[in-house]
Amino acid sequence: KRSHKVVGTYRVISSTFSDRFYSESEFAMEGVKSLPGHKLELGRACIHPDYRSGAIINLLWKGIAEYMKKTHTKYLFGCASVPTAEPKEASRILAFLRAKGLSTEEFGVEPLPKYSSDLAEVGFDPSLEKEIPALIQSYILAGAKFYGLPALDRDFGCYDFFMMLKTDE
Repeated sequence: KRSHKVVGTYRVISSTFSDRFYSESEFAMEGVKSLPGHKLELGRACIHPDYRSGAIINLLWKGIAEYMKKTHTKYLFGCASVPTAEPKEASRILAFLRAKGLSTEEFGVEPLPKYSSDLAEVGFDPSLEKEIPALIQSYILAGAKFYGLPALDRDFGCYDFFMMLKTDE
């Protein structure tokens, strides 16, 4: 407010205005698209380096929550990127999410062939909890679940996990 500058933004795509979503470029998600009700996709967040704090992300989320209320959004979804292209690291996170009951195969979400990878078989490591990326932790705290296997985005050198929050849950 002091500087009168826009210092943060999120890319959002609303089913009210579009029947195409960014996530479709990496995931088969027909089951999600066919769900009844308003859907909102969260995309990339951008925050000015001088303002990167919990306060700014909280303000962005407050705005998203207000928009969701006004549009009666039933489903909030998007890609949660993990900055690694190592299958073992993605497998460890997936094993953690599965062990905590935060991962599901519901709705048949799966990476498109171009984004699939061979994930390693790893067991649950409870010490991984403190290594879970902040974005994924935020989505977990908000009540989101993660659907299907993660997609390997080779161009950005990361794994994208498809997350969705059902507002009635």
